[in-house]
Amino acid sequence: MIKATKNTKTIPEHKQILPGSTGLVVGRFYPYHKGHKFLLEEALKQVETLHVIIVGRVNQTIPWQQRSERIKNSLDSPRVHIVGIDQDAIGLADLDP
Repeated sequence: MIKATKNTKTIPEHKQILPGSTGLVVGRFYPYHKGHKFLLEEALKQVETLHVIIVGRVNQTIPWQQRSERIKNSLDSPRVHIVGIDQDAIGLADLDP
């Protein structure tokens, strides 16, 4: 069990991955950092296969392909599948402030 602090509840640790289970994490990962890595590692503890979708834009200084490589290298797991999508191409351009 993960110990609770004053303002949190106790959360059971996942001891077993359900066969055939799939997880999905969507984000910009712009830039990819320790918090993202923690999120993905925790997700991997719970599922057999983890899909990661990186939302990118052409004008970003760190292309989604480079972020994908950083994620692959930091997790080093064949159970992680990463794809990138172009935010403008799928009509999400209005989400940026």
